[in-house]
Amino acid sequence: MPLRPPLARPGLALAALAVLALGARCPLRTISADPAVQGASAPVFVSAPAGDPRLFFVERAGRIRIADPTSGAIQEPPFLDIRSRVDGGGEGGLLGLAFAPDFASSGRFYVYFLELGSFDSIVARFTLADPADPVADPASEEIVLRVDQPASNHNGGTLAFSPLDGMLYFGLGDGGGSDDTFNNAQNPATLLGKMLRLDVSGAGPGYAIPADNPFVGGDGIRDEIWAFGLRNPFRFAFDRETGDLWIADVGQGQFEEVNFEAAGDAGGNYGWPVHEGSLCYRPNHPAGPCETPGQAARFRFPVAEYGHALGCSITGGTPYRGAGRGWQGWYFYADYCTERFWGLHRGNPPVEMTAAFAGMGVPFAGITGISEDGFGELYVSNLSNGVVHRLNLDADAPAE
Repeated sequence: MPLRPPLARPGLALAALAVLALGARCPLRTISADPAVQGASAPVFVSAPAGDPRLFFVERAGRIRIADPTSGAIQEPPFLDIRSRVDGGGEGGLLGLAFAPDFASSGRFYVYFLELGSFDSIVARFTLADPADPVADPASEEIVLRVDQPASNHNGGTLAFSPLDGMLYFGLGDGGGSDDTFNNAQNPATLLGKMLRLDVSGAGPGYAIPADNPFVGGDGIRDEIWAFGLRNPFRFAFDRETGDLWIADVGQGQFEEVNFEAAGDAGGNYGWPVHEGSLCYRPNHPAGPCETPGQAARFRFPVAEYGHALGCSITGGTPYRGAGRGWQGWYFYADYCTERFWGLHRGNPPVEMTAAFAGMGVPFAGITGISEDGFGELYVSNLSNGVVHRLNLDADAPAE
């Protein structure tokens, strides 16, 4: 996910756009969005503990702030300020936030950032003495995971707890450069280019390996690995109702992709760099040869993808499970460089998708997160103008 300034786009995003998806298409539809927070400094993500009415938003420079979602008022001082620890160069910054499933009793929450001085990927835990405290103590930090980054791009950006198993999932890009320069995505000995699954329920720093991880054992594959073959899964999310996992993987030069993983379906290989989306990209790679979607034996293909005539870098989102009567289970995603915004819905069989365009009517270039609050309502973080919008999803969805 490139965190460079987005392309200039004057005016409002009003045009209806075509969708490229593997599955049936719905008629183009429009939904609206309202500013929930204004005056934030480069917001990249929104989160909240389950049932918590506050809105926690992440600022790239290294702060987590709390806002009242009704008035938009921003609390002072910040909930967490670790700007002295965070390197915001390249595609760095404070990028991810996840509250432990038992946050109401444990006070634990987890952040992901690139470390100042080393540019290592850091997953860290902080603990509130009282979960109701409005400010966290930076001194409570415990390092859960440190991963060396060989370049300044393709760092991933999300960590999330599964609603089914309570494990912490973390997505890492392939280490940067282009064309999988460091040959990490298919390399079983490195965590780069993978989805990881960690047990962080114990006391103290570090993590444990869940015994049911798919590659546990003496097979030469890192035990932390949940899935292979990713270029830069900057944003992924679980469906809080079903436990299904949606992974948006940023493309190289031609295709951006959305991957779908049914709940508990471990050990997948999403094909990079043998494939870029459904495109055969490096057919002579040792993990090759290329496959076709209908005949794939080793690789999993996207459920949706779009070419660079429509954008340059996908920002994945979250399935909607809020209070609105429509759009239940719809997964929304966007392109970082343009104001294009889409929705996908699972069909039958599960990998068949229906799709519809959702035109916001607001300038949305620079989307870095489409994430949910404590009640499943969706918010869009806009890096370029410091605004966090709430999606209005109480209208009926398109007929499938």
